[in-house]
Amino acid sequence: MGKDYREREVIMDSDNRSELNYWPSFVDIFASLFFIFLILFAIYYTSVRKTSEAVQKDIDDLKAITNSLDLVWDNASHRLEIPESLLFDFGKHDIKEQGNTFAKKLGKSLDDYMSKNDRHTRYTIVIEGHTDTMGSPEYNYDLSLKRSLSVIDAITKYSNMPKGKEIELIPAAYGESRLKIKTVQEKRCEDNRRVGIRIMPIFIDTSKKVLK
Repeated sequence: MGKDYREREVIMDSDNRSELNYWPSFVDIFASLFFIFLILFAIYYTSVRKTSEAVQKDIDDLKAITNSLDLVWDNASHRLEIPESLLFDFGKHDIKEQGNTFAKKLGKSLDDYMSKNDRHTRYTIVIEGHTDTMGSPEYNYDLSLKRSLSVIDAITKYSNMPKGKEIELIPAAYGESRLKIKTVQEKRCEDNRRVGIRIMPIFIDTSKKVLK
């Protein structure tokens, strides 16, 4: 009886030691890591998909503004473009009298756009001035900057965003450096004389400094 008891005790001690000294096999480690990877990938994929859907919604709504104002949408740069004739007289930077009606509509449309889904906390609006090649490059750059600032003044004037939720507007002057039409007629080409409106993520501080 005593001998059997001691044998059982030895066997139990041996089993316990085996359990305590157990090391997971390569297959166990791989399975655990793979399972963790699947969880992280699912989280990442869901996050990216939601972000992509939100960004696409922002772009679609901006396109809707373009259509409502009968403007041109540039698919390559994701910006809406305003022809010179809607806001300015040739060679001038002050918004003409007839252009104030359009500027008011533009300001209200951007207000509505930026107020939805807290876009004013996520985006800034870049107002780009572009010219043809009439005059010197220096003159055209100066004209494009003044036009950009005039549009910003108009948008601010007609904006109804509550205090603390104002739209952030950044002027950008390109002069004749980004022509849409490059032909022998580019000097007086109306397509080159335009104002672009582009939405950019507000956290890109370096781009703000460059564009200013």
